[in-house]
Amino acid sequence: MAKLGFMVTRSLSASAGSRTLQFLAAAALGKQHEVSVFFTADGVYQCMRRKKNPGADDNDLSQKLQSLAQAGAKLVASSSCLEMRGITLNDVCPGVKVVTYEDIARQIGLLEQVVCL
Repeated sequence: MAKLGFMVTRSLSASAGSRTLQFLAAAALGKQHEVSVFFTADGVYQCMRRKKNPGADDNDLSQKLQSLAQAGAKLVASSSCLEMRGITLNDVCPGVKVVTYEDIARQIGLLEQVVCL
């Protein structure tokens, strides 16, 4: 079983980016790999409960993130990145753990492979 991470550093918007994250993470979980998803920089917009002007393909991203968390994925967001963008803890999807950037760096150090999106 591999330890895989997905680093989301930009807003993936409604298009292929968010679907790619969902499909890759779900496929890895289906193969019994450990999966962590890290939201930093503008990527923190992806772990918000609701988005302003969501796209047609992205209207339930928060539900899909919750499904990944329920399947065993660790969803982690940077507290400083959220704060810099004015995103409060109440704005973050359930299942997303908010930690310091240092905690994220430590967790990434334990992974075998990291994919940046």
